[in-house]
Amino acid sequence: YNAIRSVLEYYKSRNLQQAASLCEEILTKNPDHITILYLLGVVYQQLQSYAAALKNPEAETAGRQNQTSNSRCYSRSFLQ
Repeated sequence: YNAIRSVLEYYKSRNLQQAASLCEEILTKNPDHITILYLLGVVYQQLQSYAAALKNPEAETAGRQNQTSNSRCYSRSFLQ
């Protein structure tokens, strides 16, 4: 939870490179962290780093679609 909060603080302060770096660090330890995967995608979109966003296409699998959908709603509330 603290890691998510830190990513969101970087994001809100427009320190997008730091947000991306922290997300990537978290994902090295927990590659299936749905909220961090989503937040990293949002950060990459803001950075217009579309190729980086696609480097892990297996992150969105059929078994995770419901979790991802729920995470999007959860994350959007933080990003506003």
